[in-house]
Amino acid sequence: VLAMSGSADTVRAPAVAGQFYPSDPDVLRRDVDRMLAEADDAGIGERIVALVAPHAGYVYSGPTAALAYRQVAGRTLDVVVVLAPSHRDSFPGVSIMARGAYETPLGRIPIHETVAQRIMDLDADVRESDLGHRAEHSLEVQLPFVQRAVGDVSIVPIVMLDRSWATCERLARAIHGATEGMQALVVASSDLYHGYSDDECDEFDARTLDSATQEDPETFCGKLERHTAQACGGGPIAVARAFADMRGASGARVLGHTTSSRVTGSSGYTVGYGAVAYYFEDDDGAMSRLAEDSRATLVDLAKQAVRAAATDADSPPVPDEPGVREAGGGAFVTLHMGGELRGCIGRMTSDDPIGETIVAMAASAAIGDPRFPPVSLDELDRVTLEISLLSPLRPVESPNDVVPGTHGVIIAGRGRRGVLLPQVAAERGWDRETFLDHTCQKAGLPASAWRSDDVEIEVFTAEIIRDDEPVGR
Repeated sequence: VLAMSGSADTVRAPAVAGQFYPSDPDVLRRDVDRMLAEADDAGIGERIVALVAPHAGYVYSGPTAALAYRQVAGRTLDVVVVLAPSHRDSFPGVSIMARGAYETPLGRIPIHETVAQRIMDLDADVRESDLGHRAEHSLEVQLPFVQRAVGDVSIVPIVMLDRSWATCERLARAIHGATEGMQALVVASSDLYHGYSDDECDEFDARTLDSATQEDPETFCGKLERHTAQACGGGPIAVARAFADMRGASGARVLGHTTSSRVTGSSGYTVGYGAVAYYFEDDDGAMSRLAEDSRATLVDLAKQAVRAAATDADSPPVPDEPGVREAGGGAFVTLHMGGELRGCIGRMTSDDPIGETIVAMAASAAIGDPRFPPVSLDELDRVTLEISLLSPLRPVESPNDVVPGTHGVIIAGRGRRGVLLPQVAAERGWDRETFLDHTCQKAGLPASAWRSDDVEIEVFTAEIIRDDEPVGR
């Protein structure tokens, strides 16, 4: 199935076309488009960060899968990470196809090689291999839906056998880190109950879907191990939910459910199919509402502002674009040089248009951070920047509610206040206690002050927009 002749020519050819779905491209296109058109739109598509979709033959589970993909139809995405269980191959860790393309009768879908490599760099359990990809149907059947719903997008295909919480949590964190600042969608491929009782199928599926949407992913993994929940793609579901949590997306909804016996009208062996969406609630954190060109405008404005500050020139004007003129909120601009921090200034909240906030914070990061001398003209070709767009602040009931790598933290008390952005914990591999210790120290408090009743802890999330090109270029 795989043609292995170098990165550009590494193609995983269709293995189950003509079995699980039509091999004729015209028939396949017509069938998928019809199922998408007939699926209900829940109105949350722009806020979705992860989906669960079934992977049986299209005549059985296709309409349920379409319910998931209908929600993201027409979205502009940078990458779709498809997570699937292995039904045929056994292997340690997690298998990723990191180069080339997957092919369906509708054409080739390129693999996002940069994101795939970042995931491998961040999680040693993820290994490049054709094991789990060679003849596996559970990943392949998702791809025609990706092609018709999302269109021109790159994928990262991942197959997993181990569904322990430790493995799922590490993989979710790696995907989160590898796709920071990107419009990323995670798709978990999974069917549900397999057995001979329609009543038992309904009971198991209700329990499984309730856990997948109402409980934390670690609890869900525990139920899979105890067989009180059943999903062949339970590992991918846990990763998708954990990824959504790390993104700060707290919404979870069952979009639809059916069984093979209901579809066929016959009893006997039956399989459950469910579609689930994980998404940002209306009051959730900083999911990007900005179009890609508005994000690029913010980066360009920040670069201009840094150059202007370093050369004592006038600040750049903010263009009359809705994306940068109307969206308010807190933001930070962080400068790096040679891999080290070179300045970081921000506002936790702001009523100003986001473009104006970015210009002001970029200039301050360049010449107003008291920890560093002003950025000089000869440094501009070595300084890079990133923008953090912040969600509203939210107090936590307990320090245990802080999720390192997902939440930024403000700790205030005893007349002092310290802030650390979410990416600080992710970049340094800090656990919760270490992250809170360092936030206290930044506030000038004892490291353990977060354990006391006289300090307050608030959290926020951030969308990170990175640019690797020096500001002077």
